[in-house]
Amino acid sequence: MLATAAAAAGGGLGQAARTLLSRKSFNQFAMTALCAVLASGIYCLIVLGFGVRAFALAHAVGFISSVLFLVPGFPLVAALLDLVQHQTTAGIARLFYGVLLTLAAAFGVSIVAALANLAPAPAEAAARASSR
Repeated sequence: MLATAAAAAGGGLGQAARTLLSRKSFNQFAMTALCAVLASGIYCLIVLGFGVRAFALAHAVGFISSVLFLVPGFPLVAALLDLVQHQTTAGIARLFYGVLLTLAAAFGVSIVAALANLAPAPAEAAARASSR
């Protein structure tokens, strides 16, 4: 429940910052990275504020969920539709735009992960935790 509330708070504040920066005509890629840092950083601060000392798998899910608002769904779906309709130039352009936005968000999240000393769980431990 803590991870859900913290992800909602981080995502909400990140979306508010994205709206504010978008109105100021901020660079879209820098804005995406900055909002990813803000949303995931707020998530980490809330979780750590409640006394959690080690991030479990449930916290990793909340960490990623706090930045889901940054996934560029429309450009990626539009790219897929363009490519299916053999409009290669438009499809590739939209696909690269979506990929670059996703990479900007991943860059912001990785900054917070490095600052918070979050390490990826080994695949065996993640598989055991999800099968419980």
